[in-house]
Amino acid sequence: MKVNYSDAFMQMSNEYMTRRVLAHHNNIMLVQMTMHKYSGEPGMHSHPHEQIIYVQKGKLELIVDGKNMVLSEGDSVYVEPNVPHGAIVLEDESILLDIFTPRRDDFLKKAD
Repeated sequence: MKVNYSDAFMQMSNEYMTRRVLAHHNNIMLVQMTMHKYSGEPGMHSHPHEQIIYVQKGKLELIVDGKNMVLSEGDSVYVEPNVPHGAIVLEDESILLDIFTPRRDDFLKKAD
């Protein structure tokens, strides 16, 4: 499946982030997240998917299972399924590439 960036499904866009679904298949998904700097909570959450986060641009503080780490351009991290995690954006317009397995079907639905 080839996905042209201009045609990629923008699943969510708000004051916190823009989420663009790139290539995906039954058991894997690539998502681009543009994170906007804000002064709110880090958005802690968990999900049953394995996740790899790659910082394409910018800087953020990632909290994974109560441990804080700073990630900058070129850094990556693996997040196990069902582990609480969230981020504090340190540089506006930070861009992350997220790989999920299995595919996140919830990201294929239009945001309300």
